[in-house]
Amino acid sequence: NPRRERRHFKAKILFSVMRRLVLPRLAAVFGTSPRQLRAFRTQFPSDIPHVWVPNPVRHFEALTPARDAAVVTFVNVARFAYQKGQDLLIAAFAELYRKRPNIRLRLVGYGPNEAQHRETIERLGLTDVVSIEYHPHDPGAALSTSDVYVCSSRWEGWSIAICEALRCGLPVVSIDCEFGPS
Repeated sequence: NPRRERRHFKAKILFSVMRRLVLPRLAAVFGTSPRQLRAFRTQFPSDIPHVWVPNPVRHFEALTPARDAAVVTFVNVARFAYQKGQDLLIAAFAELYRKRPNIRLRLVGYGPNEAQHRETIERLGLTDVVSIEYHPHDPGAALSTSDVYVCSSRWEGWSIAICEALRCGLPVVSIDCEFGPS
């Protein structure tokens, strides 16, 4: 998301190089969502074609999960970084858990905010109902044994994780982010 990422000095330089040197030489711009392409065209006006290309989805082995019908498990698969918004998800989950204690949350991923997320989970008394997991090559097992996928990204292209969750038959709940899923 150039509007957000432009705040960093290195990003300012890269976006300036893109606008002045790269964009005039492009034959087309490809994006993973129509909304992303509209935002790109607003930030970087040009006459070159903009083409939407859906994300591919990895193949997961078919699993027949054993689910506890009395418990609803939410899952999020993403890098643990500010962009991915797991801090927002944990806070929202904590509020919902107070009203509905038969829910669980699985955070699947890795990244710089993992320690912060673990601290928040402990501070909110959620250690028995929120798990942090790492499945680097195949989140299929976590997806197929959960009930609802949650995308908490502050900005996103079209999330491959959403595609993977849909492929596993999960309903998807997403933050209406300014640059990505809505």
